[in-house]
Amino acid sequence: MGIGRKKEVNKKVVDLFETAMNLEITGLKNYIRFARETENISGKNMFIILANDELDHYLLLKGLKEKYIEYRKFSSHEISSSIVERLFPKISEVSKSEKSKITDLDALNLALKLEENSREFYLGESKKTKDPNLKDAFEKLAQIEDGHYRLIRAEIDSITKSGFWMDIPEFTVETP
Repeated sequence: MGIGRKKEVNKKVVDLFETAMNLEITGLKNYIRFARETENISGKNMFIILANDELDHYLLLKGLKEKYIEYRKFSSHEISSSIVERLFPKISEVSKSEKSKITDLDALNLALKLEENSREFYLGESKKTKDPNLKDAFEKLAQIEDGHYRLIRAEIDSITKSGFWMDIPEFTVETP
């Protein structure tokens, strides 16, 4: 490589960003649709917050892709905790006291699968990359998706009255 020449753009890395961005847009579109169709107010609010997080993820990935194309490398990026992670207990407390219909449960189950797929995608890609900054970014995104997953799981547990709330048994038959 001569002086002043930039390293070639790795098409696989660009394609990886495109795939991740498409994953986030799919989640965004679905969460907006679920928010419109859900009658339960806490479910509606949760889907709006999740849609906002998906948009934030898309914009982050877009920025990372653009910087990679321009500079052919990654720099460290701070991926802040999502609003969902900061509001998780508040949303769960509200949702615990409200009723929902089966259509809401269907939406939650689809959302759960979306978050599981996103988390697995980011974890898988973090294991494949050799770039420590990209690895760190994907691991943080996987953690955020896991927070979304737990939020949705808590809402499902509340609706189905599974006996659990945020993975904690609501009651026990054992005596102390």
